[in-house]
Amino acid sequence: MNETEKASYWREQDSQYRASGLTMKTWCEKHHIAFGQMKYWIRKLGLRQRSLGTVVPNWIEVTPIPARASSLVVRVGAAEIKVAAGFDAALLKQVVQTLGDHA
Repeated sequence: MNETEKASYWREQDSQYRASGLTMKTWCEKHHIAFGQMKYWIRKLGLRQRSLGTVVPNWIEVTPIPARASSLVVRVGAAEIKVAAGFDAALLKQVVQTLGDHA
């Protein structure tokens, strides 16, 4: 068989498979065709595998949740300092040094 004849043969197999309503694997077993070979030719010929049904897009509204401001807690001795995003690094350094001096 030349390439044109092979392509024609596999297009016919594909048509029969689709018309059967069977899964590709079941159809191939029933017709003594290697499952992998069937998949190869469907892919090679640009044929699509049978869809599982019509897919209709379903849009839903999504409300974003505001990101929490990240923070961390710094402990120096018995003191606890909650540091929020956007803190003043120089001020924090002074506070930690002062607490360290008094600890």
